[in-house]
Amino acid sequence: MFNGKVEKIDMPIGFAQGLLYAFDSLYVVVNGAGIKGPDGKANGSGLYRLTDRLYRAQSMAEAYDATLEAVGELFGCEKI
Repeated sequence: MFNGKVEKIDMPIGFAQGLLYAFDSLYVVVNGAGIKGPDGKANGSGLYRLTDRLYRAQSMAEAYDATLEAVGELFGCEKI
């Protein structure tokens, strides 16, 4: 039985085929237009990971770690 809270996601997501919440992130499978980037253009079909870790940061160190993790995932490298 679901005992959680349902909240609207304020993201430009289109054509969602599936959702999964795991590891403090929401994973979205999209088809077609996909998720729009900051420039308003669609990024296309694929698996996207959505997180609000940066916005939940309580300190500059947490914000730095969240940003570094996102950049590392983008470029496929690890923090050392």
